[in-house]
Amino acid sequence: MGYSLSAGYLPQLLNHLSDKVDKGIMIAGSPRSLMELMEEQLIYLLDYDMGPHFNANYEVMLDSLAVLKEKAANKTAKEEDIYLNVAYKYWKSDAEYDAQAAFKKVKQPLLILQGGKDYQVTVKDYDSWMQWKKKYRKKNVVGVLLPEMNHIMNISTDERSSPNEYYKDAEFEVELINELKKWILK
Repeated sequence: MGYSLSAGYLPQLLNHLSDKVDKGIMIAGSPRSLMELMEEQLIYLLDYDMGPHFNANYEVMLDSLAVLKEKAANKTAKEEDIYLNVAYKYWKSDAEYDAQAAFKKVKQPLLILQGGKDYQVTVKDYDSWMQWKKKYRKKNVVGVLLPEMNHIMNISTDERSSPNEYYKDAEFEVELINELKKWILK
């Protein structure tokens, strides 16, 4: 099972361990690079306006991300360079990962769960997996969109999901547990 950032790599892991792993569950997994996801998330958070302190930090992070993207595009970044507290070697490896190619090769049953109000890994990411499911005729893949759930798979009661939802006490949602149970037992 993979969640969030690790979930995007689940197809690669399933392929690599095909003789040892008989099924996979992806929760809020993205086929896009971390650079792309971070930029989208930071823009969302700035638009949400969490206040001057947060916004200033988001702006600094966006600026650092812009430098990273420029150096990556111009091939002037060194593997040991650090961007947003992460070595460029990681950023480069993540950007080179071909999620579609890995997904195409998956033979094990795979459940993909996605929250409809997730601003970190969005419905756009889920739609990519589902388009590839159709394109490659992946009958082994089941996708479930949970429209009212956010990134941490809790019900989002607001019109737009926000980081404030992460601070609320919550239990696993029954809908999520039922989807997992139904798929595992079939």
